[in-house]
Amino acid sequence: MTTRSSSPSQHRIFSHHIPFSKSDFILIGLVVICALLYALLMFDLQINIIYFIPLLVVSFFYLIKSWHDGLISPLDLPVITLLILSFLGIFFTPFTELFIPKLSGLILGVSIYIVITAFFRYRQRLSLMIFSLLFLSIFITVLALVATDWPIGNMALFDRVYEHLPSLAGKLGVEKINKNTIGGALTFFPPLLLSLFWDKGAFGRLKSHYLKLSSFPEAVYKSIVFLCFALSLGALILTQSRGAWLGCAAGIYLLCVLRDKRFLWLLLPLTIIVSLIFFQQANGNLLLMLSLLDTRQEATLPGRMEIWSKALIMLRDFPLTGIGLGTFGEVYRLYFASIVLPSAGDIVYHAHNTLLSVAVEVGLPGVLVYSTLLGSFGAISWDAMKHKRTVNRVLATGLACGVFG
Repeated sequence: MTTRSSSPSQHRIFSHHIPFSKSDFILIGLVVICALLYALLMFDLQINIIYFIPLLVVSFFYLIKSWHDGLISPLDLPVITLLILSFLGIFFTPFTELFIPKLSGLILGVSIYIVITAFFRYRQRLSLMIFSLLFLSIFITVLALVATDWPIGNMALFDRVYEHLPSLAGKLGVEKINKNTIGGALTFFPPLLLSLFWDKGAFGRLKSHYLKLSSFPEAVYKSIVFLCFALSLGALILTQSRGAWLGCAAGIYLLCVLRDKRFLWLLLPLTIIVSLIFFQQANGNLLLMLSLLDTRQEATLPGRMEIWSKALIMLRDFPLTGIGLGTFGEVYRLYFASIVLPSAGDIVYHAHNTLLSVAVEVGLPGVLVYSTLLGSFGAISWDAMKHKRTVNRVLATGLACGVFG
């Protein structure tokens, strides 16, 4: 006995309308607001934290509503706890002018987390989530292309590209975005977008359940996703940020391994090739090779060692409260004069290690919560990749590989 596959017209018969509500439109509005506030923070503009409070209130409304519906994420408690611990730093730090912008950024990050989980918790919102992520990728890419402080003079080929890029930051008279900063932001998107493109028909199966979405051509969707992928990857390459390149490559490789275990065979030859390239550029000097992974400056590794050792001293002096968000550079300048990096131009803005930076600025309780947050994220991502429906797996895999990168 044979069964016939259902045709697109038959799919439409059983399709139903996506139940757009006011809450859905508010979520879309929050995505746009978050993107605009993110751009303002990247331009290093002083924004009154009052503007972020309504964003946080509305976001928390969605979080509490989800709790009321019995939908609680393992990440909710660590995220809220980290926000509270970070906020307490305002009572301990003397550098409130440095603390407030970083707290604003943290509020923005928490709001984005809540918006993403609000999309993720209901299947009818997954299409909205996908297009919101595509919008964010385009937004960050355009921001990078018009406002990055490009590393001119390193490669002639890149310099010719830089000449044709508009400088929006220069025209507005605001700070240009550091190439490593925007590179770190762009690193998240190529693995995520590649996961959406390499979805094995997941989007097609999702859209077939909804009347208006079912008529949307999948070829157009794939073209949009690929265009976003190509643009974000191209902008990332232009930053010449080696750390961002390696992070993005690691995220994409992890995605390939999760989709097909045969990619594991490439691990050894890829590692050998990358190591040989850097080893050759470092003229056989292992320490210089490690430095070249991030910058061309030969003093990088000794400088990092010094920064890490003094960050540990800060942590010893302020183990419970930390020194406050965003204050590492000022505390380091005032109380820990550099030996390896003595010039005034060599400003140390952070500890050059994520866990150490969190520990110094928020204290040991904060880094413990942060580690719990990362562990919980990894656990629920793995669970989604193993047990959820195909489109959920696609999103979970892409988000996990983006964060990994």
